[in-house]
Amino acid sequence: MMRLDFPREVLDMSALGKGWRRIVQSKEDLSKYWTARNGSSNVYMTVYGYQRTTPPYHKRCDYSTVIVPHFVMDFDAQKRVNREMVAVPLEEVQEEVIRLHDFLCEERIRHRMWFSGGGYHVWVALDKTYTASSTSDCQAIKRAGLSVVRKWREDLNLTTLDTGVSFDLQRLIRIPNSFNSKRERWMVPLDEIFLLVPIEDLLIESEEPHQGFHEFGNTGVTLDLKYEQEMPATSWEGEIGKVGDITLLPCLRTNVCDAINPPHLPRAYLVQFLAHRLRMFMPRNAISKEQSGEIVENICSLISKLGWADFDKRTTRGHVEHIVSNYDFSPSCATLTAHDLCVGKCPFYDGT
Repeated sequence: MMRLDFPREVLDMSALGKGWRRIVQSKEDLSKYWTARNGSSNVYMTVYGYQRTTPPYHKRCDYSTVIVPHFVMDFDAQKRVNREMVAVPLEEVQEEVIRLHDFLCEERIRHRMWFSGGGYHVWVALDKTYTASSTSDCQAIKRAGLSVVRKWREDLNLTTLDTGVSFDLQRLIRIPNSFNSKRERWMVPLDEIFLLVPIEDLLIESEEPHQGFHEFGNTGVTLDLKYEQEMPATSWEGEIGKVGDITLLPCLRTNVCDAINPPHLPRAYLVQFLAHRLRMFMPRNAISKEQSGEIVENICSLISKLGWADFDKRTTRGHVEHIVSNYDFSPSCATLTAHDLCVGKCPFYDGT
């Protein structure tokens, strides 16, 4: 964690496991949140701070004003193999984090690492703080950042890296050195010794709380921001995928169906796409309430088989019901491209 900007958001959890976000305005607020919960429940905060909150009630941060001095690389003990999520031993995850660490040290890139109890978090510094004041700024930052992370993933063969976390500008992350109540383990800040110890020894270390961090490198990653987002000149080549009997857009397959933990917006676009086709391209008011309910059931069933790491049946149903009831059409190619989801001009390109 390179710096803390405020306001930012934290996650409160009820006794029933239901979570909601709330704002903390200062380090003192964050410390009170941490002190009251750490050791008894999970504690999360947004990776980033923001410049403003949203009127009129100011209960959420204005995500278009994000402050981005760093990013997080999240490694989990699982990877996708042939569209299925497959568990892998922590030793395999450790090997990938060591490869990343060696690369970052060679490039002298500043970073800090934690064992999270079930995986690894690597916080990486940028060369400067990138501040957004509009949605287009956010898109440019995310687009530039993901191009870096995806290149590292390919070049270093980081198969357990969840790229959906990096540069998700609204993302909540487990607070470093906090307690993982699911695993009943503490996060462990990693130096060269702890990074290389056998997993059995690291698990023993995670039974007790730790403080502080270990920092490596002294330079930051530069982002090449580009604001003019055009349809990629290259054509997409690959196998057309399906969800159930529905043929998928390659962009939705790559960014949503084949992702371990995709961001919210691409998930919403997938639901809009599926609903539009299950309605046989008709508007919402052309079908009955019963038919709409059947579409919700079908989409929830399809999504449940995608293997998302954070899939929750009740949460998914709530979002699907909202989208099916309020949206008529699939997202256009222009929309998908603006959000850096296009993977190349495919047979379904609509000309926008």
